[in-house]
Amino acid sequence: MAGFRSGTSRQMTAGPGRDLSIAEIPDASGSVRFRYARYLAEAGDRWVRHGPFLAYHPDGTPASRGTYDHGGEQGAWQDFHPNGQLAAEGAYDKGEKVGAWRYWLADGTPQEWTDWPFADPPDVAVFTTRAIVEEGAWIAHVSHDDEDGAWQFHDAGPGSADMAEARIVSLRDIVERDPAVRDILDLPLGGCASRDAPGSPWDRDRC
Repeated sequence: MAGFRSGTSRQMTAGPGRDLSIAEIPDASGSVRFRYARYLAEAGDRWVRHGPFLAYHPDGTPASRGTYDHGGEQGAWQDFHPNGQLAAEGAYDKGEKVGAWRYWLADGTPQEWTDWPFADPPDVAVFTTRAIVEEGAWIAHVSHDDEDGAWQFHDAGPGSADMAEARIVSLRDIVERDPAVRDILDLPLGGCASRDAPGSPWDRDRC
């Protein structure tokens, strides 16, 4: 659903021989959804996030901010509701959540997500389709993008991948619409999962 555009900053490096570039990943409307520093892996086959990371809501307000260290989240991390209210705050170590995380509703009320075992926070923005959001279509295919970490949830319709059909909702919204996706939200970057019908088991593979 999303392509990317990038610029290069030679003032930053990730070690000997590793120049960092700044990637800007747009959403379906063309607005910047993610902005982060990255470098090309030594093998030349993938990009590695390293340095500041920012995510934005569709209206351009901040959604997340933190830092990557050679591909993994590291240090302090914050997520924000579209109204600017802090949604989550905590820390990562080598890509894993550590210590106590705190969560808030959009009105500032503290919220405990004791039943939310996933790495991505409930209010992270994800891509899905008009049919799923507006017509209640079932989720047939899920991908966890290797380039920008974005989640995509598609229906079984032939036009599911059309840009005009794209919608952005929260991960929590997706889970509430179809709790079966809880079974595949541990997909690694670059992973995909599909099923033949509602209630069918998920088949996992690389995208």
